[in-house]
Amino acid sequence: ADEDPCLYVLEKRFLKYARIEMEDFAEDRVVNQDTQETIIEAIQNDHQRKIYFMPAYACELSILTGMRAGELAGLLWKNIDFEHGIINIVASMKFDEKTKTYYLSDTKNRKNRQFPITDEILELLNRIQEVQKQYGKTGDFVFSNGKKYSNTRDLCNYLQSKRCQYNISPHISIHAERRTLNSKMASQGVSVFARASLFGHVPKVNQMHYTYDMMPMEEKKDIVSHAYRA
Repeated sequence: ADEDPCLYVLEKRFLKYARIEMEDFAEDRVVNQDTQETIIEAIQNDHQRKIYFMPAYACELSILTGMRAGELAGLLWKNIDFEHGIINIVASMKFDEKTKTYYLSDTKNRKNRQFPITDEILELLNRIQEVQKQYGKTGDFVFSNGKKYSNTRDLCNYLQSKRCQYNISPHISIHAERRTLNSKMASQGVSVFARASLFGHVPKVNQMHYTYDMMPMEEKKDIVSHAYRA
């Protein structure tokens, strides 16, 4: 009877109802090119410093796929179809506030989706497998460190540590990488329906909350110039 009921309140879910609606700006929601280059440099440095440190590889994959942190942490090797070149995103790692343990559950919208394996993604996955075999870190999870696996908090904390280490002032996160890749695709003319399918959104949510202007000023200059002369 004396137990505090607030111990079982999921803070993240509760606070969303207290959110103050403000206009979103691209610089606060996506990763600009200079910052992205710094993050990639940080990841490469960590690969050299501690080659089997899995959170660095997970963040590298987040840049290439825009996968959610929970989806990255919950990714199993059996869900990767190398033969057909597809990542099957079917699960997400979540945290039980009551038991203080991580567990696999459905994706955020409870729908499975597929993401194509590009040449860059294939090279990364092959590199991870080679490192895990070399250092005896193999396991069911893609980001396995032997008996351990990288959980969601490990992945999120990794990028924040890089922010402090490299004195990065703009906001960075795995979710920001998600918005960044989606916005870059939008700038290249990829339809909202294709992007929504790849990122696991309905088109309206994708367009309203994940699409920001990332077109370089030089490209805008060319567009304005062509429009003027038309």
